[in-house]
Amino acid sequence: MDGDRFLVFGEEKILKVQRGGVATTTCELVEDTLVVHARNGAKGGAIGKAITLWYVELGNQVYGELVEKWISRIGQAEVSRPVVVSMASYPKRMGSCSQKGDLRFAIRSLMLPLPLVDYLALHEVAHLVHFNHGDAFKRMLGECMPDWKHRQHEMSSLRIRTAHI
Repeated sequence: MDGDRFLVFGEEKILKVQRGGVATTTCELVEDTLVVHARNGAKGGAIGKAITLWYVELGNQVYGELVEKWISRIGQAEVSRPVVVSMASYPKRMGSCSQKGDLRFAIRSLMLPLPLVDYLALHEVAHLVHFNHGDAFKRMLGECMPDWKHRQHEMSSLRIRTAHI
């Protein structure tokens, strides 16, 4: 546990577990350290859940802001349905978009560098307008993010490093 390494936006953070003095096991990022405040007697499962919950809260905040940014850039009129952003424990995929407007992002995607997280947010927002990977979808990606192909390729090559969580 102590000394384990976790990726946050492509940067390694070292885990520090501090035991005692709290009623509930929680996690926070303090500079370059992922600090878990564990209640006395907390086992690995409780610590893991606290870390996962921290990633989920971070993801809801970051993806919420990025999705809002891309919807504003694309145009609210193009996105004609309410959008719900949430995090998921996908084993392989990094994100998904439902026809109802539910955007789900893999918790482990937060381990990618921030420019790739930004690309992933744009990719899923673009599906709110084009529910496929056709030419119009790719054109929209190119208009919003000219280097999207490079980011997509880089994200694919980093999937192995983010295979766990």
